[in-house]
Amino acid sequence: MDSLQNRIVEIHQLISNPRSSVSKDCLLDTLIALYTDCEKSTNKSAAVKQFIEKYKDVVKELRQKNVSASDFDIKRFIQQGNFGDIYLVEEKQSHNTFVMKKVLREKMPNTIERDIMVKSKCPYIVNLFYSFQDMNHVYFIMEYVTGGDFVTLLENQPHGYLSESKARFYIYELAQAVQYLHGLGYVHRDIKPDNMLLSATGHLKLTDFGSATQVDKNGRIKSIVPVGTPEYVAPEVLEWMEGNHGSDGYTGSCDLWSIGVVSYELLTGSTPFNYETLDMTYSSILACDTEDTVSFPSSIRLSTAMVNFVQSLVQKLDARLNMDQVLGHPVFDCLDSDPPCIPPPSQENKFHKKDKRKASPSLKAFQKEGRYLDSALPLIGISYTGEPMGANTNTSSDSTLPPSSEDMRHWKRDRLQLLQQLAEAKASLEAYRKEAKEMKSMDEQMVEKCKQAMERNKVQCREYDGEITRLKLLEEKLQKR
Repeated sequence: MDSLQNRIVEIHQLISNPRSSVSKDCLLDTLIALYTDCEKSTNKSAAVKQFIEKYKDVVKELRQKNVSASDFDIKRFIQQGNFGDIYLVEEKQSHNTFVMKKVLREKMPNTIERDIMVKSKCPYIVNLFYSFQDMNHVYFIMEYVTGGDFVTLLENQPHGYLSESKARFYIYELAQAVQYLHGLGYVHRDIKPDNMLLSATGHLKLTDFGSATQVDKNGRIKSIVPVGTPEYVAPEVLEWMEGNHGSDGYTGSCDLWSIGVVSYELLTGSTPFNYETLDMTYSSILACDTEDTVSFPSSIRLSTAMVNFVQSLVQKLDARLNMDQVLGHPVFDCLDSDPPCIPPPSQENKFHKKDKRKASPSLKAFQKEGRYLDSALPLIGISYTGEPMGANTNTSSDSTLPPSSEDMRHWKRDRLQLLQQLAEAKASLEAYRKEAKEMKSMDEQMVEKCKQAMERNKVQCREYDGEITRLKLLEEKLQKR
């Protein structure tokens, strides 16, 4: 067993790690939830009363100081989703811009959505800065991805779809995001262009993990709760949700099916299952699980590798590619290194809006809501506070906010200094190279001189040996006389 000191250090590390399941946010959630339930209990024992009295002031202070909706100003409504509303907000003190997702508590049965974003360090998954709850809602404060979603990206294309080279770039980044998600033990289950965002530097960001779930120890999912969007749902998910439980659930391969459908849409402007009725859509999807596969419009020219890639994903489960085969597919052999679609700097976050636009709620509407429901226990651990950020800290890794004139002067000055330092470094490096070359040349000359001197010494030694021998002979002759 480790020493007492080591165990104490490990506990402190667990508590201080915001990604830990026993982080300070989680522990404070636990305390407040327990206090709330005890406070609302109708039959309070002496011990419960003592607990309430002991922590009354502490909980009051925590509720006042914890992150809440009142810390943010609503700038505008973005869109209404299946599980919550999305707003563009500004933090009052720092004036940082964020995207806020507001979800009804009854539609948030667990902390999976929060856990994914907290655990993720993937550049292709949207970042979470804060999460918190009140009586009726859970809030996620996320990074502001300025380029909009991929539905808007397709709408802005001349023909309504991307070229193969452009699509290939984003399909690969999407596959990397999904691979990372699966590596954490989660499956997205609602991959579609609406949930793919474009950063200001032209990279993909996967978002909206409201339908995500965690696989069991065998890597399977057995939830029968309807999830996903009809045109993107894999056939094995449909069969499972419709009560065909002959199989042992389904796996993360359903996300790979969705990647195939999304790939088709990026390349053609439509999914292969775009039918008038839901029955026709589902029938067409289920047909792909038996014999049929998707075909592309003859007007769109694609490489054989790309056609094979999509058809190998929009395919029955036992013939579908796995993740390693996806990322290692020949279609990615000629992948471009630079993002093909860079949104203009002036573009504000444009999200596709399938639903009717809602009026932005007033701040009072948020402030009227209390802090916790009667029982907050199911959502213990939903709270998250990221690294502290100073004023004017950019919440997006790809912000397009214009710099001030003072910033520009500083940048120009810093740039000149860096260029000067670079020139000096290059000059020093060149001098070192020249000196090294000269030293090497001198070393070679010295070695050659040493060799010549050694040869001369050898000759002289031989001459000396001969002279010594001659003198010995002469000495012997003289002694005989």
